[in-house]
This record gives sequence, C-alpha cells and structure tokens, in this order.
Amino acid sequence: MKIPASIRRLYDDQDELCGQLKERVDALVRPNLHEKWHYESRTKTVESFTLKIESARFGDPAALEDFFAATIVVRNGSEIASAEKLVTELFTFQSRRPKKDDVTKKRLRLSRSTTCDCTSAGKTILHFRPLACTVSCLRCR
Repeated sequence: MKIPASIRRLYDDQDELCGQLKERVDALVRPNLHEKWHYESRTKTVESFTLKIESARFGDPAALEDFFAATIVVRNGSEIASAEKLVTELFTFQSRRPKKDDVTKKRLRLSRSTTCDCTSAGKTILHFRPLACTVSCLRCR
C-alpha cells in the first residue's frame, strides 16, 4: 500500500507518543491483572491509519481516538465489575462506551448475566480507552 507523505507525517507524529502510552499502560495494567485474565494492547499500523483517514470515518486525523487500544478479557460476566474497577483505579474516567452494559455496535453483551456473543470459551471482552486521559500527562512530563 502506498502511503501519502502527508498521512505518513500525521501517523509518525502520533506513533511515538502512542508507543510511549502503550508502554506505560502495559506497565500499569499487566502486573495488576488477575492471573486468569488476558490482556492485549496495540497501536494502529500505518496501513490501518491510512485506510481510516481515506475513508473519512472520523473528525480530526491528528487526534485519532483509537490509535492506541487495549483489551482485557475476563473469564465470565461476573468479573467485568472487577476489571472495570481495576481500570478506573489506574486511569481517570472520562467516558464509557458503550454507555450501557448490554449492547454495542459489535453485539457484545457485557451484562453481568450473559457472556459475550463473539468470544469463545465463554470469555467476555472489556474494552477500555485510556488514551484521552493519559496522553495529556505524557505531553506534560
């Protein structure tokens, strides 16, 4: 895929900062996870970033919300509250998606009485986005 220079500059400007953010979030989250939980984090690839910009699916390409993303997978719905508590203890809460526990656009069910429709072995996925509350701290320090 050919990446236009202007998009490459936008990507590079965010990649270093979000790489630092990923390292900090990983260092905070990993040691605090329950031994049976699974954690993954990633920064967006330049190809994915380019496709998102070219499809015009968001407002400001210099402030892409999901440039960094992390996921905690818990064993069942009864552990969601514990995972949310961990995240809110480590990061400043700004907003939540989905606003309600029972539905997202991807049809995940995060209610305490059901398990996720799109995971195997009865695992439930809890997505969180600490980017908005952490990037400002990285820029100040």
